[in-house]
Amino acid sequence: MKTTFIAAALGVALALSSTVSLAITLRLNPATLEVAVGDTVTLDLKVDELGDGIAPSLSVYDLDVTYDPALFGFLSATFGTGLDVLNFGFNFPEATNDVTGTVNLVEVSLDTVADLNDLQPASFTLATLTFTTKAVGSSGLGLVVNALGD
Repeated sequence: MKTTFIAAALGVALALSSTVSLAITLRLNPATLEVAVGDTVTLDLKVDELGDGIAPSLSVYDLDVTYDPALFGFLSATFGTGLDVLNFGFNFPEATNDVTGTVNLVEVSLDTVADLNDLQPASFTLATLTFTTKAVGSSGLGLVVNALGD
């Protein structure tokens, strides 16, 4: 029996500036669409349409990824390096699973706005989430934006 993991192309256009309307896209990409019970599933949370060597850049985010806890169990989150363009390692990323069926992801860059605008790529992975499958069924995912900042 297979579990179907449905991650609709989540295109969330978000304004990062109050003076100029610049949209970015957040999306979840599953590595596998159908898995057996007990298998591991990975999802990449990506950001697209940032400036490439120019504003807008992303310096902070607070996002919730929601899932069906009857079908999936959260295992881990591995954060990307897009908010740490100078590779100092001081970004303080955090993933919590305090609410059943929700993974909260928070990361704050300590790089300057000028460095982020100059060095941050236009598209990169914010985090890779790993789940285990617990039962047979279909499940969609949710993406809730609590905060984004440049």
